[in-house]
Amino acid sequence: SRLESDPEHSPVKPTQSWIDRLNTAYAEAGRSRMQALTALKSFDVMARLKQVTCPVQVVYGELFLYRKHSDLVLASCERACSKEVQVLSGYRFHVTWEAAVEV
Repeated sequence: SRLESDPEHSPVKPTQSWIDRLNTAYAEAGRSRMQALTALKSFDVMARLKQVTCPVQVVYGELFLYRKHSDLVLASCERACSKEVQVLSGYRFHVTWEAAVEV
């Protein structure tokens, strides 16, 4: 499929060589790989979820470490008109990259 060879997407099974190239590109661009995590520390995800009123579908990879918190995430969407969790077998954190066709 196109996703398997598309250079814009992360590979499903990244090699150390691919990770090294990514880290080098970030360093050369003056960006930190931790930039997103740093931003998330100042963002109260659970408080924002309480404001959501549209339908919610949370998609997890079966092997994602934080899938165990899916009940808490859905409970925080207290104003959502509908909510559900979908778990995709065999995937991890980057489920939108790893299972782009299914998602």
